[in-house]
Amino acid sequence: MRSKPSAPPAEPHLDEVLSLAMQMMALPGVTGSEGLVAQFIIDQLRQAGAPASAIAFDSAHTRSPLGGE
Repeated sequence: MRSKPSAPPAEPHLDEVLSLAMQMMALPGVTGSEGLVAQFIIDQLRQAGAPASAIAFDSAHTRSPLGGE
């Protein structure tokens, strides 16, 4: 019994990864004020095809003495 040949490993898009990392690092996101960074990540996930229902949030910021977004 032969198994199907596996697909070749995905190639990383290093230029895109670097661009996204640089964009994200340029956003202000100090502890307690990470809203812009979170929104950037959400936007990128949605642009990549992730359904809104697959994006979840927790309430850790409500338990932090610093608060947060």
